[in-house]
Amino acid sequence: MFENRDPWPLRCPQCGEEFVVEIGKLKSGKVPRCAWCQALLPITGEMFMAALTNARAGEFDPWASMTRIRPVV
Repeated sequence: MFENRDPWPLRCPQCGEEFVVEIGKLKSGKVPRCAWCQALLPITGEMFMAALTNARAGEFDPWASMTRIRPVV
């Protein structure tokens, strides 16, 4: 679980839409964009790696606050 091809949920702070991005893309350190409005998300590689470490340890559930994941077309 939580491998490079696994999905990681994100919510855009600008438009509020929820979507998923592959973990490998988030680990690359590139700042992701919202799949819907293209806003840059305030996530750094360091921030993501800390969240991933906590998720792997069972201390954080990245899916807990997600309500309606829509596939990115």
